[in-house]
Parts: sequence; C-alpha cells; structure tokens
Amino acid sequence: MVELTKEEILELNKKLKLELKEDETIMAPVLNGIPFLGFRIFPRLVRIRRENLRRSLRKFKRREREYHQGRIELEKLKQSAGSVIAHMSHANSLRLRRKLFFKKLCEG
Repeated sequence: MVELTKEEILELNKKLKLELKEDETIMAPVLNGIPFLGFRIFPRLVRIRRENLRRSLRKFKRREREYHQGRIELEKLKQSAGSVIAHMSHANSLRLRRKLFFKKLCEG
C-alpha cells in the first residue's frame, strides 16, 4: 500500500486542478476507514455506518406495522425490504442480512 504525505496529496491536487475543502478534509490513516455514502470503507472491508443501519431498519419496521394495520399492500412491504437489502449488499453484511431477514422469511 502506498502512503502519501499531505504535501504530496496537495501537489497531486494541484496537478489535477482539484481543491480540498480545508474545513472538511481530514488526513487520517486508511486503517481508520473512510466514510462514503453511508458506509465506512476499510482496506479490505466495507461496513454500513451504524446510524444508517438504524435509520433503514426503523423505516422498514414502520412499513411492517403499516402492512399489519392494512395501510399498505404486501408489494410495498417487499419493495421496502428489497431496498434495505440492496443497500446493505454493498457492504460486507451477509451475516447481518441473514440475521435480520431470514427469520422473517421463515415466518411467512
């Protein structure tokens, strides 16, 4: 793995005609992970950010309640589950998806 110094990164940015936002740019080791689109990306691992997972599951549980109350159709509930699963599938989350949804699939 190649590590660049801050000066080398700034020089590369100049060459590519890019600008770093001073207030928002953090120079940290890659081992700490990089936040990106609701995920935290590590060298050989992609994790879902905890707050994004909580928000998605809260939204899905709300859809489940709406279905049981007769306010939405089964198709809408399936779409909601598919959306959560699709988002989670971009991370290393197979075990988590099985834990969350396998039980529900077996129940019907």
